Amino acid sequence: VAQGGKVLRIGSKIFTEQYILAHLFAQLINGYTNYDVEVKTGLGGTKVCFDALRTGAIDVYPEYTGTGFQVLLTPTAAEMEQLITDAPALYQYVDQAFMQQYGIDWLAP
Repeated sequence: VAQGGKVLRIGSKIFTEQYILAHLFAQLINGYTNYDVEVKTGLGGTKVCFDALRTGAIDVYPEYTGTGFQVLLTPTAAEMEQLITDAPALYQYVDQAFMQQYGIDWLAP
């Protein structure tokens, strides 16, 4: 999203923690950039938010590394066993896999 009148659309899932995270994102973006922000909370579950991101209905939403790994990437049992207890390795895997499969970049936690 380019600055200068364009809006950065932040989505969220349909529960309280996500509402809070989306509004924190908005406050940080408003405080540190020149972007206009639109918050779209309560979109639904993981799949709904991810599809909204992929189709361009939203530009960003808070997602959990474990959810991205288990739900959106559907790892093998071996990948699950290897990565699920190693947070840095799990993040690296998810970040790279999302870029390769979807062209989506994960921001650092």
